[in-house]
Amino acid sequence: LYTLKSRLSNAPIDPAYTEKAISAWIEVTRLDPRNAEAWAFLAELYNKTGKNDERITSLKKWLSSTPPIETQFYTFLMGRQESLSPERASLKLGPALLKAGRTKEAVEVLSNVVADDPDNLTAVDLLREALESASGENAAVAVESLQQASYANPGNLSLINLLAQVYRRAERLDEAVSLLRESYAKLIRTDRPSASTILISLGDLFVSSDRVTEGLVAYEEALKARGLDNAESLDDDEREFAMFVFEKMIQTLKSENRSAEVTTVIERARKLLGKNDVFADRQLISFYREMGKRPEALDAIRAVRSRQPDDYGFLRLEATMLTEMGRVDEAVTLVRKLMQKPPAPISNSSSGNGSESISIAIPPNDQFSDYLFISSLYSQANRGKEAAEAANMAYSVARGRERKQIARLTLATAQQMSGDFDGAETTLRDILKESPGNPIALNNLGYFLLERGVRIEEAYQLIQQAVKVDPTNPSYLDSLGWAHFKLGRLDDAEKHLKEASRFNSGSGTIQEHLGDVYLKQGKTGLAKNAWERALNLATEEADIKRLKEKLASKSK
Repeated sequence: LYTLKSRLSNAPIDPAYTEKAISAWIEVTRLDPRNAEAWAFLAELYNKTGKNDERITSLKKWLSSTPPIETQFYTFLMGRQESLSPERASLKLGPALLKAGRTKEAVEVLSNVVADDPDNLTAVDLLREALESASGENAAVAVESLQQASYANPGNLSLINLLAQVYRRAERLDEAVSLLRESYAKLIRTDRPSASTILISLGDLFVSSDRVTEGLVAYEEALKARGLDNAESLDDDEREFAMFVFEKMIQTLKSENRSAEVTTVIERARKLLGKNDVFADRQLISFYREMGKRPEALDAIRAVRSRQPDDYGFLRLEATMLTEMGRVDEAVTLVRKLMQKPPAPISNSSSGNGSESISIAIPPNDQFSDYLFISSLYSQANRGKEAAEAANMAYSVARGRERKQIARLTLATAQQMSGDFDGAETTLRDILKESPGNPIALNNLGYFLLERGVRIEEAYQLIQQAVKVDPTNPSYLDSLGWAHFKLGRLDDAEKHLKEASRFNSGSGTIQEHLGDVYLKQGKTGLAKNAWERALNLATEEADIKRLKEKLASKSK
């Protein structure tokens, strides 16, 4: 009765009844120490009250208890998808241990679940999350369990890729390579799509280990394994796979500054995908921008728009390019003309706002998303007052909690740009009170603190939480690398910034940060190369001036 009255399954809980429920279930466990239902409810109640240590103890007790025959009350309260099985206890225990920083134990628990049930995708995903934050020594704990599971399920690509990642994390790269090559050899005769996917994983493994040439060869082999190297026509799956591989090749070549080969791959993609496909156009425009060839990029954008005048994504790209060229008023006029047209059907697009630590998804084209985009353009142009006005307009037309929150995230950026640092911090902390795990707010607040040079350790913790939510987000990885730099951990800074660069080679901020790290490490040549790439990408006079000064100081 107390558990029911606590509103355990509906937030917010009732504190008084929650405490009464905890006391009652503790008494049950005193009378019956192996009562799985009592320990399961205690784990949930402790979770709701923020008592993670007690939650872990309860989950371990549940795990060693006998599952009851009667579970109707538990599933009634917690949902039909829930159960009182030991496996379910393990799936809850793993994340609880991670939250407590007990990564090795989390890996052990989840590895056992995967070994027992290799097809449990939830367990595999949770183990992957645990391994992303594990050290090489802790990651090695999972090797034996994953080996058993992958040998028993040779067609389970998730397991094979996870085991390869564990090998690499444990500094057993040769074993990772052998595993993927052996898996490819088994699959190529019966399942070419899966075999080609294994080769992509092999390429990623090589590239992340700075064996770029071997990585590119693996990507090329993936196209051949799928029969796409000289295909005359493609179905939808083949087209998507080809774009996936070409993009990896292009990003890898760009990160290595191999410009001639980039254009060769782009033209290969154009030939294979057909002249009406815009993939090659997007890649070429991105490449021009990263090379600092903005007039050529603008011409390429307008060429596509002449063929597809109603493509809102390319219109916004043109506005972004105009802003980068110092023509923000012209860009805003272009968007305001768009706002006079009827709303478009629902689609997804995105926009940055000039600060590489920011990553905000722009909803479908409507007044709300257009005001957000205008705010981002003004922020990019360092016109904080107009950016804040546009963000407030977005907030005024927003419908629903999620959109209002996105508008406030945009407002925080504008406040930071205009020098209202206290206002930006207040806005972001208010958002985190409502949504404690919001990765954008976590990252942006952390990055803003880093830029101001205050509370660096707190900034690091905030950014680390964001990366756990989205471990491949280049903006978050850049922030994490920069936090390590501020804390004097140069090797970790280099690692995360290089990873960020692989995901986004077109970020001037990432390249500048990487150059600063290289300089501190005494790698002057690499520092100059990174700053030169950053200079090509810079659009603001202050950024250009700062980068030129850095380059000039190291040329003397």
